[in-house]
Amino acid sequence: MKTEFVIVTGISGAGKSCAVNVMEDIGYFCIDNMPPQLIPKFAEICEENDDISKVAIVTDIRGGTMFLNLNATIEELKNRGLDVKLLFVDANHHVVKQRYKETRRKHPLFDATNGDIDKAIDAEREIIEPLREIADYYIDTSLMSTSTLKENVLNIFLDTPSDSMTISCISFGFKYGVPNEADLVLPDGAGVVLASKILKTPLQQKVAGVDFADGLLGMLAQNGKSVYLLGSKPGIAELAAEKMREKHPGLTICGMHDGYFKDEAPVIAAINEAKPDVLFVCLGAPKQELFMKRHQNDLSCRLMIGLGGSLDSFAGTVKRAPKWMIKANLEWLYRLYKEPKRFGRMLRLPKYLWAVVCRRIRG
Repeated sequence: MKTEFVIVTGISGAGKSCAVNVMEDIGYFCIDNMPPQLIPKFAEICEENDDISKVAIVTDIRGGTMFLNLNATIEELKNRGLDVKLLFVDANHHVVKQRYKETRRKHPLFDATNGDIDKAIDAEREIIEPLREIADYYIDTSLMSTSTLKENVLNIFLDTPSDSMTISCISFGFKYGVPNEADLVLPDGAGVVLASKILKTPLQQKVAGVDFADGLLGMLAQNGKSVYLLGSKPGIAELAAEKMREKHPGLTICGMHDGYFKDEAPVIAAINEAKPDVLFVCLGAPKQELFMKRHQNDLSCRLMIGLGGSLDSFAGTVKRAPKWMIKANLEWLYRLYKEPKRFGRMLRLPKYLWAVVCRRIRG
């Protein structure tokens, strides 16, 4: 039987040891802090031993200059026909720094950066970033508890994941930054664009989810790909589908389901049976983000996108602001006029912008 090898790497303090402990509990033979140069020889030993079918090896910046050969080691193993996967465990700068403060442990690059923890974290990220880009599995633990990390590891390695690409989203607050697990985050709000300018990381413009989705539908129609519509009230998805097909001839909408359901299992089964390339999840925040996160390894679609109330816009049951208001970044004002109940939510914006200004002042 072919041995499965999982190489675990990532940012120091992100939770690699915790992830490997979970893998050991489900039958993986685990080794921590192995230099990349020794992995091929160890792989030979494992292949000669019928008792070892699953192996997890942790290798990271603790290996010093030897760690720089990890990419070449992975290529060597793959060229030998071995089943090798790379798991990258990550966390944002602030969280890693806080974890080191709490544990009072020393970062592997602490001495090399003259005791500057910020420089140590940045230096490690610069070295390890190319591995994140080629990882087969990626887990960001910034907002995760230990139990949530365990659940993520089990979702990946206890069940056989599909070969398709999925997007993993989380519900987040602005004070935590953008969700690192998402492959793409859209600045769908004038406040976000304004905040980016205050923080001197300017975004070019607001990108409404419905506009992004409309452009994507055109690409799907041109390339013979399919989409599944999930969400909104009964009948809305069907009406939206009709309008989508009118605008994008040749578009394949392989299935629809409203957002009023309690048992998720039949919904997941229906989506997988339809085999869409793209899934539009229009359940509203944070329900849609939590849904995608829970089922990212259960669904066979290549891409999942959270689009809030976009189906109502496509169906024409909710009118968008006039184009001149959209261009002037006043769509929020139009929505407030049409939906006065949003006033309470709007009162949070000054608080949000004040937090942005304070962050700019703190540097």
